[in-house]
Amino acid sequence: MATDFGQAAGMDQPPGAPTPRARLLWLLTVVTVMALLTAGWPLVNSAVSDNLPLAPGAALRIGPGGPESAVVRVGPGWSLRPAESNSARGYALRRGAVTASIAYVSLAERAQAPQLWDGLRAILRIRNPGLRLGSPRAITSRQGRAGLTGPLTSRGAAGAATIFVGPSGTFAIEMIGLVPRNQGGEAALAAVRTFVRSLVFPAAPR
Repeated sequence: MATDFGQAAGMDQPPGAPTPRARLLWLLTVVTVMALLTAGWPLVNSAVSDNLPLAPGAALRIGPGGPESAVVRVGPGWSLRPAESNSARGYALRRGAVTASIAYVSLAERAQAPQLWDGLRAILRIRNPGLRLGSPRAITSRQGRAGLTGPLTSRGAAGAATIFVGPSGTFAIEMIGLVPRNQGGEAALAAVRTFVRSLVFPAAPR
């Protein structure tokens, strides 16, 4: 059964389902973005020189700009991985042993929004066979936007995934954080939750 993202996020869903062609194009886009941002998971071993330190409170804008974009603010200690980051598609981040990704996903139709959680689960199953995405629960950003979040688990790591659909219903932001089980777990992931809840859609009504 598909997760009812639209109901959880308070979105009205238009009648009709995406065409097979639109569904295929959307899936290819999502796979491409997630492949870029999750390459080498869990927890790649990269040189320190590949990390660009970010100032506490630094704002990262994701998306093509204007109303089709979002902004996330990071706390202290985060670094950006430039080779795996693109402001239009998303960012790969590190904070100590924690790795995180922020991905922009275009939706060909608003009716695709309810499929996002199950789509992410399927993509992670392909990209990282040992990584399991659990059932979602509702989450609210500081801006008051409704989304979904749920646990990620594998033999050696734990974390969480979160999805927020943009105000237009034509794009979504997917965020993932992972930490090795022997590296502080819950305390380390608190830094991920901080920037997840900081998400702002500039086009959302105030």
